[in-house]
Amino acid sequence: MTTRSLGVSLVALAALPCSLSALTSAQQSAFAAFATCISSSGSGSTCSISVAGTYPVSTELQVQRSNITVQGISNSPSSVVLQRAVDMPHIMSIASGLVGVTVQYLTFDGNRQNVAGGSLNCLPVSQTLYWDLDMPGVGRAVVQYDDFINSPGTAISVYTTVPEVLPDGTEHGSVVQYCNFGAGFGSESAQQTGARTTAIIVYGTATQVIGNLIAYAGTAAINLYSDTNQLVYENILDANRYEQPDGVSGGQLYISAGVTNATIAENSINGDYWMTTGTSTSANGCSLTPGLFPLGVEGFGSGHAFLNNWITQNLYGGMLLREVSGITISGNDSLCPTCTAQYIENNGGCYDGLPSNEKCMQGWPSYIRPAGININNENGSGFATNIAFDMVRVRSNGHWGLNLTGVTGGPGFEGTQCIYNNLTNNLNVSNSSSVYGSYTEASPSSCQ
Repeated sequence: MTTRSLGVSLVALAALPCSLSALTSAQQSAFAAFATCISSSGSGSTCSISVAGTYPVSTELQVQRSNITVQGISNSPSSVVLQRAVDMPHIMSIASGLVGVTVQYLTFDGNRQNVAGGSLNCLPVSQTLYWDLDMPGVGRAVVQYDDFINSPGTAISVYTTVPEVLPDGTEHGSVVQYCNFGAGFGSESAQQTGARTTAIIVYGTATQVIGNLIAYAGTAAINLYSDTNQLVYENILDANRYEQPDGVSGGQLYISAGVTNATIAENSINGDYWMTTGTSTSANGCSLTPGLFPLGVEGFGSGHAFLNNWITQNLYGGMLLREVSGITISGNDSLCPTCTAQYIENNGGCYDGLPSNEKCMQGWPSYIRPAGININNENGSGFATNIAFDMVRVRSNGHWGLNLTGVTGGPGFEGTQCIYNNLTNNLNVSNSSSVYGSYTEASPSSCQ
């Protein structure tokens, strides 16, 4: 093998962000070409690693050019694994200000169990400042068909600073789509491969999260942290808030107070009746705080639309919204009028699935009740106003179907609703406007 065949000098070869001794000569050549291609001095529109293998990354890979595709082997993300080899914040980052970057068909292995003697495996949440793929201020970028496993912190952070404006005037920000997070890998179980904290944290206008499978993240699967007009669509969220290193119960989908006009549609959010009580350690050997339960959705902010989501088996309840205004919750979906009708169902029940709620409620704050949908400001601060319910489908939850406390303003219930067969009451209203006091209930047969 010559330096000509590698396409780089001996000096550049020695400086590659990879542990060369672990690679075959073919892998070394492929990785060297890839590292050069994504750099500011690279050329061509596609930068690929064409030889399968696990590549131990010891220096952060930095994408420094716009309008390129960064990829492994097409249709086989598990074939090329970029594995963190040392204690560093990122495996790969996309330089601020770039546009038109696509990252696809790669596996990002945060290697939390092995780096630095395993010291990254069970970090307290205050020290989990790791983002395996970091996009700190880009124009529209696309991350798709990738796998993310074993992150010691957050799997991906995406921040759209300049969304693309389409001819019809709508804005499209960066998109994370059709990726797997914590879905297992090789001999590792799904529980072992979940991120220590969040799978996807989202900043920036019009950023989209579409069609991903996210399981066993330690805190939220998706955290909408700031900005406006974000879309979370057709994702499968399963048993997230698994390790809960923040020490509190919370949502698999979390929407911060600084977010406005988010659309949450056609997602499956299943808690699998997970709770930390009765289990002292996670599959990765991390200590668990007893008495924590997942929520399906925990949200703040204004202008959000929740459309036809299936939210089920979350012991802390299906949805908890506080300090919110201008919210729409609907069993209909304007984005997909022909989609199958979904329910918020079987939340707040007990671990064994029996229709009894006593042991699940022990030790919970007085202002929280496990409901299909819980909207309140009973914890002494904040507000909840101008909520619209349009053919909501809420059934068979372990306490209330819909709990409204201190909710003011209209429009309230619009048309008929499908709220039935909930354990305590279908509707519980206190200290709220009269528009929330009653609704027209559709027959179950007409709710499909």
